[in-house]
Amino acid sequence: AMEWSVNAIKDGHAEKQHHIGAAYEKGLGVPQSDFESFKWYLKSTDQGFAEAQERVACAFDDGRGVPEDGPRAFEWYLKAAEQGDEEAQRSVALWYGSGTSVTQSREMSIEWFLTLAKKDNDWAAQVALGDLYKAGREVHQDYQAAMNWYFKAAEQGHTRAQYNLGLLCRQGLVDIPQDHSKAFEWFLKAALQGYAEAQAEVSQAYTNGAGVPKDNIKAMEWSIKAAENGHAERQHYMGAAYEKGHGVPQSDSRSFEWYLKSADQGFAEAQERVAAALMAGRGTPEDGPQAVEWYTKVADQGVAVAQFSLGCVYNLGLCGLPNDRSKAVGWFIKAATMLHANQGNAHAQVALGDRYEKGREVHQDYHDALDWYCKAAEQGHPRAQFNIGLLYDQEYDDVPQDHSKAFEWFLKSALRGYADAQAKVSQAYTNGAGVPKDNIKAMEWSIKAA
Repeated sequence: AMEWSVNAIKDGHAEKQHHIGAAYEKGLGVPQSDFESFKWYLKSTDQGFAEAQERVACAFDDGRGVPEDGPRAFEWYLKAAEQGDEEAQRSVALWYGSGTSVTQSREMSIEWFLTLAKKDNDWAAQVALGDLYKAGREVHQDYQAAMNWYFKAAEQGHTRAQYNLGLLCRQGLVDIPQDHSKAFEWFLKAALQGYAEAQAEVSQAYTNGAGVPKDNIKAMEWSIKAAENGHAERQHYMGAAYEKGHGVPQSDSRSFEWYLKSADQGFAEAQERVAAALMAGRGTPEDGPQAVEWYTKVADQGVAVAQFSLGCVYNLGLCGLPNDRSKAVGWFIKAATMLHANQGNAHAQVALGDRYEKGREVHQDYHDALDWYCKAAEQGHPRAQFNIGLLYDQEYDDVPQDHSKAFEWFLKSALRGYADAQAKVSQAYTNGAGVPKDNIKAMEWSIKAA
């Protein structure tokens, strides 16, 4: 190495100086030294050697062998990029795009990506341009142009490009007719290379028969591959499959394992299932405090079922927590008003209806009780429907007695198999309350209730 150094100094040979810099950077034949590496790279840049300029930029970028300095890093990246160094061109494109240590310029970012992408082997730039055209960021949204750029990268085996082509074919956007068969082909190409998102899509395609004949066995095989490859949604799917015994032998322990893997990646639905398992001791030892931690984590993300569960925990004093009705009501309100397809959690809405009807932890208000029951009833909750019937069956403040309305709600609930409502329907037919007397129908509903 010393002989090379002397020769490099004497000759002023830029490439040799660059090689020495690389040797010190990686500790090849010499002790590893970021300082010495930077010194030799800098000597090489004095002669305009592009690869060394890119390494000097990286050193300033990472603070390796020299204090970190973003603006100077960009200057060196730009010098190397202008000489055709592809790594530097990629960095310049990204930095212009993000505004890192340089005034943000999407136009310049695209220009540099285009420079790279026109070189047939630069799949990263081709995918970046595909993303820009697909999203319509700084360029006119053009799905066909996005598809063309993805195709160039996909032909080189780029998995995300193949996956994105699958998405475009599946969705059927402007100028791109929907084609589930082509979508499946592209998903499968990416899936066979281990791309987890594509493996999940292949599983869904086999489940739904989209572009390929339905095959539940293959669907499960690909779901397992995606889950094992770290796909959070498929890990949750596997947890549910083992919990219910769908396509695999029922196993609470295996279910918990998969839910936990998914939960650790922040998948909210899996976090709720982990909490439920810990609370019930299902597939794992019972652990109330941990269950509350998981419920709280997912409830803070706005998941209504977890908010309702926390309400129940505080209402009943479960998991080692003291009974706290005010906290319970707070969580019930959050769950009941949480918008999901414009609907809150029906169980929480019923819980609030109960409290307003009985005046527990809130001021008694039959009209508010009716409102909460109606929200849950609209989602098909049978006890909410039954309770509305009860309110109309009696005379309450702000809720006038109406036997016809009472019967309508009792019948809705009864048709869902709610036994108390079936008994009320029978009684209504017996007494002619809100409906003409009919002893035969009264007996039929009495038998159902029994």
